[in-house]
Amino acid sequence: VSFKKDIYTSPFLTLEEIEALRQATPADAFAQEYLVQWTRTNATVARNFNKDKHIIHISKQMIKDMIHHCDIIVAADTGVRDGNAFSTVLYNNKTETYYVVAEHYQQNEITYDFIKIMKDTMLKFCKTYEVPFEQVIFFADPSSLEMRLQSNKLFDLTIHKAKNNRDGGIDYLNQTLQGKGDAQIPQLYISDACEVHISQLEYAEFKAVSGIMSNQFAKDYLRNSHYDVLQCLIYALFSHHKTSHSSFIIS
Repeated sequence: VSFKKDIYTSPFLTLEEIEALRQATPADAFAQEYLVQWTRTNATVARNFNKDKHIIHISKQMIKDMIHHCDIIVAADTGVRDGNAFSTVLYNNKTETYYVVAEHYQQNEITYDFIKIMKDTMLKFCKTYEVPFEQVIFFADPSSLEMRLQSNKLFDLTIHKAKNNRDGGIDYLNQTLQGKGDAQIPQLYISDACEVHISQLEYAEFKAVSGIMSNQFAKDYLRNSHYDVLQCLIYALFSHHKTSHSSFIIS
């Protein structure tokens, strides 16, 4: 038998005493110690991620309504041990907001098949929404030289090196999650269909090295990987942020 009761159910403290405690205690500490709410730690990568705020249903009609104001970004990461992944992200130039609309994650997949799936997926996407395939900008892990060479030689597909500043990329991810203005309206939304993105945004943590928190990702024990899909999202956002938007605007 277990019980979960917060400080407000205690018969030993008055509301005035509880309020004094609340004002004297940092919000995260108060939530964990007195409200029985697990809080995010310093090891959390996406520290500003909130499932209630950032996960939305993105319908085909919603994409059709905004696609001609959007940059179309695909960011990929290949891994021998971790698996292959790519994220499809739209950037709405009118609202300055990112939308994660699709994902791919597969272990034990050869690079050739991965590239073919990625290109075929985006060809179908462009046909569905009546936008030129040439408007899609592809990024990939800078270390994935073989993948970029195969893409160019075998698939006539140009894939650019992603901006690989781990600290800057993670900071920008959290900046978009936090949002802008006093109301902190998010600048990043994730489709409820992107289950791996949601899982990794929620659980990804940094790895401790010799007792010190590093900027490297710990292991995703659900998938026996190192948060590859999350890395793709960071590549997409930060690379786009650091690249001139105007050259990719569709309309």
